[in-house]
This record gives sequence, C-alpha cells and structure tokens, in this order.
Amino acid sequence: MSGGIIAAGEGSRLRAAGFDCLKPLLPVSGRPLIAYTIGNLLSCDLEPVSLIFSEAAAGCEAKIRSLFPEADFRVTIRTTPSSLESFREVLRLSPEGPVVVTTVDCFCPPKVFRKFIDFARERMEHCDEPPVVLGVTRTFDDEKPLWVRRVRGDAAGRIAEISDEAGDAVTAGLYVIPEAVKRYAPPAGTSRLRNYLKWLVKEGTPMCSVELEEVIDVDRAEDVAAAEALALRSKTVC
Repeated sequence: MSGGIIAAGEGSRLRAAGFDCLKPLLPVSGRPLIAYTIGNLLSCDLEPVSLIFSEAAAGCEAKIRSLFPEADFRVTIRTTPSSLESFREVLRLSPEGPVVVTTVDCFCPPKVFRKFIDFARERMEHCDEPPVVLGVTRTFDDEKPLWVRRVRGDAAGRIAEISDEAGDAVTAGLYVIPEAVKRYAPPAGTSRLRNYLKWLVKEGTPMCSVELEEVIDVDRAEDVAAAEALALRSKTVC
C-alpha cells in the first residue's frame, strides 16, 4: 500500500478565525498539521506519498521536503473545482496497488492510525474482492457530517449505506482505495467526494469500516485547541 494526502482546501474558516497561514502548515503544538499526517503514513511504511496542493499553497512542497528529506513524495500543484477531483488526482498519482488517502485536516494519534492501517491490510490480504475501507467515528463535532450505517453485528464493519441524514457513525477523513476501485469513473456531474462514496455503496462496491476512538477534523479554532490537547495526551509532539 502507498499513501496519499488531500491538501488542496482553502481553510477559509481558520483564516476567518485569525489563523494567518496555509492550512497544511497550521501549527499544532508547534508542528505543522501536515507533518502529523505525513508522519503517520511514513510510520506505517506507506510510500510513496502522493499529495495535491492548491496553487495558493504551492510553497508547502518545499516545506515537506525539508521536514522529511528522505521521504518519497509525488506532488501535484493544482487548484481543483471540487473535493472529488482532488481525491481522484491523488489516486492518479499513486502507484499500482491500494492507496491510503487522508485529508490533511484529519488529525489522529499514531496508535489510532496504526489501528486503521492494520485492519485495512488484513482486509486487503484476505478478501477475494478487496473492499474500500473507511475510518469512522462516533465522536464528532461537524455541522454537515457524512453518516455511515453499518451492518449490525458484523465484525468487519461492513457498510450498508452512506447518507447525509442518519447512521451510526460518521466518516473521519481516512480512506483505503483498492486498485480496482481506483479506476471507477463516477457518473457525470458527481463533484463532491461524499456523493462519490454514496454512489460506490449503491453500486454494490464492497465497503467496510474501522471505528476510531480519537480523531479530529481540524477546521475551526476550537478544533486546533482540541488537536493540541490530543497531541499532548498521545505524546505525538516533536
């Protein structure tokens, strides 16, 4: 498996809250947000790491290469019209095989990330048709969560439905996409990542989930404070 990071968002809420920096470089306990994300991928041997930055954040490439000089990065600089296009660009950059894709603002401790990867690797190795694997959580503070309804009592956390309305957990910004699914073309007019995921389920694509106890979507000032507190509790500060 390889790794991928979507870092093409504008971070408008954080800027409105007074954080005058590019979102990937947002300081969390003195360390750039993206450094935690890259560190998680590298600690699980997920290389190369394919990344997309917006044109406004082009300077982030030099920063990550200075922070991780030995890492194998595949970087594209492109301002995309939608979250799905950014996601698919990362898939296109990645080498053959399954890829672990995370949004840059998905903050979770290394132990939690390792749990997700261990489960995904087991699924990739032992399933005749490797599934899409989603990280999900029941602890969230999101105005527009993407809900997941899982098959009750299923040990693999199989996903029965993804919707905007209701479910028993929400997506957490962590995805494993097997090679076959990387080639799927969504219906014309599909522009949002959440709609692509809904479509995959409706099409009968095997999908399963890993419930993560501690994960934060860093999108607002209060999320930064929560991420810093979690970093200290988890001893992930450099």
